[in-house]
Amino acid sequence: MTADGAAYFGHWWNYVKTFGPALHTSKGQLAFLFPAIPFAIYGAITLSIVACVDDHGRRPFERLTRLAPKGAGLTYEARRALTWAVAMNVCYGLFLTIPMVLIRLAFLGDSTLVP
Repeated sequence: MTADGAAYFGHWWNYVKTFGPALHTSKGQLAFLFPAIPFAIYGAITLSIVACVDDHGRRPFERLTRLAPKGAGLTYEARRALTWAVAMNVCYGLFLTIPMVLIRLAFLGDSTLVP
């Protein structure tokens, strides 16, 4: 809501085509369902992954990368930061970016801004 509101009222960007209900004014369009619903689904899935902690306090992606449950030092913290960065970007790509592109292609057709 904050990003879309700032974009709408600050004229940072505009939704060229909207899907579902939207606010249409001379300043542009502010969509209420798309991309809000896909973003909420992405957030819920990502939060459920982050909240899934084993007995040692590790998340699924930390177990997958064999990150030790506890550690110290720059190497451990760098590996931990890299693991989180990759995991969050994978979640963003799989659960938000790809579905948004597929929804746009399926329902909104060609974009005047995206070739």
